[in-house]
Amino acid sequence: MKMKKMMFLMLTLLIWGAASMNAQVAIGGDKDPESFAVLELINGGTQGLRLPQLTAAQRTTLTAQLTGLSEDKKDLAKGLIIFNTTENCTETWNGTMWISDGTGPIVSALISGPVSGITSFNMFSYQTITLTANASGGSTPTAYQWYKDGVPVGGATASTYPFTPPTTANERDDYTFYCRISNEYSSNVRSNDILVTVEQATFGELKGIPLRKDNGDVLYIATQFLGQETATDAAYTGDLYQYGREADGHEKQNSPVTTTQATNSSAPYEPADVRGKFVAKSPWTTSSDNKSLWDNPHAQTNDPCPSGWHLPTYEEFLSILPKNVTASGSQYTSINFDTDKRTFVISDGDNIKQLPVHSIRYESGTVGTQNAIGGANEWTARFWYRHYPLPTTPGYTMLRYTVTNDSYAIQNYGAGYPVVGYAVMCVK
Repeated sequence: MKMKKMMFLMLTLLIWGAASMNAQVAIGGDKDPESFAVLELINGGTQGLRLPQLTAAQRTTLTAQLTGLSEDKKDLAKGLIIFNTTENCTETWNGTMWISDGTGPIVSALISGPVSGITSFNMFSYQTITLTANASGGSTPTAYQWYKDGVPVGGATASTYPFTPPTTANERDDYTFYCRISNEYSSNVRSNDILVTVEQATFGELKGIPLRKDNGDVLYIATQFLGQETATDAAYTGDLYQYGREADGHEKQNSPVTTTQATNSSAPYEPADVRGKFVAKSPWTTSSDNKSLWDNPHAQTNDPCPSGWHLPTYEEFLSILPKNVTASGSQYTSINFDTDKRTFVISDGDNIKQLPVHSIRYESGTVGTQNAIGGANEWTARFWYRHYPLPTTPGYTMLRYTVTNDSYAIQNYGAGYPVVGYAVMCVK
């Protein structure tokens, strides 16, 4: 036994040494590995590679670990391979689900929306949401049938289903979707359900939700983030503005990037290379007033909100957010987090405003996905406020929900030299 351990240790050291010198390893023979192979197994025709053996239950446990990884680790986990001893097939993790290379009946069916891992979505009546069906295990699917509220949808027989809601007289409507998938070995394998909530709104217009302020007055908050009112794709989470900039195209999530700084603070920006581009250098303008934009109470310079609306002040944000108070008879809003939709829900008892976990555009110009914000156990929504009359520097409000201890936090941050792209939520 000691001799076997010693030989194993020596073999490990040899492999490590070879990998360190050549970054390539051949095991089982005396030939060099092919130039395109990092690791080559030479079996002599009598042996093979034994993959990790997991039951379906063990695979479920592993799946929970993989989906709980931080965003940077999720990409690294793609390509993980196991042998499923329950289904007797090899499976590869693609980042969201296990893909089987075996044949036979479909093991399971999964449908997803614009954001993986979410089974409930909000959208507006002028938008289209695309749902996608995937089969796990078994042979290639040969047929799909989508269902809406338990009824087959005519013509919806592809792996993707674009849903454009009808116009109704209701303020909002809920629809439940699922898909049945078949292959040559199995038929009508039912997927999970996805709930879609449709809020009636008019394309090109912001819709206001009234919420009571601390003093009993009403503040109307746009139910869409700025940019969503003209987005027909429900996957678009809104424009991402650099603080103080006008809507010149830089705010679109797919706008080009430049490292050239503007020399002025109002459009048309100079030099011309800045126009319509996200400036990936702080501050985005070298103009001396780069921190004093967006600061007038109701006619602020470069305000991207449409006529009749304005960027909220720091105090307006605070007036509708929950406080730790005990004052008798005072009316304050409450906040909750919908884990299915990954949405913050703010209510004054009569009206509800929903704030989805939101994208962010980093100083590099890269757009972070909804999942990436805060990591696997923390979700945040961030949006600009203007610094009139307090505080004295630009900043943003962040709603933070921590999954592990089911806690909430509302934090306000000074932006320093604002270059990152955050959402804009207009009020009136």
